[in-house]
Amino acid sequence: MPLPDRLKPSETKSIRDQETVFFTLLVAIAKRLDDDADEQDPELIRLITDWNDKAGRAFSWQEFYDYHLTMTPEAFVHSALQRQAVVDDLTFDDAVQLVEFILSGEGTLAETDHAVVLLEQAFPQAAPAELIFQPELWFKRPEFRQINLSAQERVGYLMKYAGVELPDSPALHLGYSLPEH
Repeated sequence: MPLPDRLKPSETKSIRDQETVFFTLLVAIAKRLDDDADEQDPELIRLITDWNDKAGRAFSWQEFYDYHLTMTPEAFVHSALQRQAVVDDLTFDDAVQLVEFILSGEGTLAETDHAVVLLEQAFPQAAPAELIFQPELWFKRPEFRQINLSAQERVGYLMKYAGVELPDSPALHLGYSLPEH
């Protein structure tokens, strides 16, 4: 299932010059991290601030630290070139489509990250990525590692936890109690 057009990220002008700037910054950041710089390192802070000033969204120190484990440098730079999308009128159906897209595994890492960010914006403090990828942690119940929740149920839990009601939300019966986070 592809990401619906209305929920796709809009991209900045991704000309080669911008890519070159991001690759140069990424190499410098990676070198600082390889040299054991931590999140308090002044030069690393300066480099990440420079990156974030140019990127479509703010990246955390942890994202730079972990990126090489989860994506290629090209995909990471591409994610920086994407504009941070905000969908002010997200509907229940939109949220379900985002969850289904993430669960399908059909998107690139950058597209999947974008879908997760949209859910995080819609459901503050509800930890959508954890509910989708590690429901046993979200529910704080190890036996839920293989739980079979539909996309609609996942959105229902996110809405209930975040105290958000999306337009077109059906009445849902959620069979499990909310965890305390």
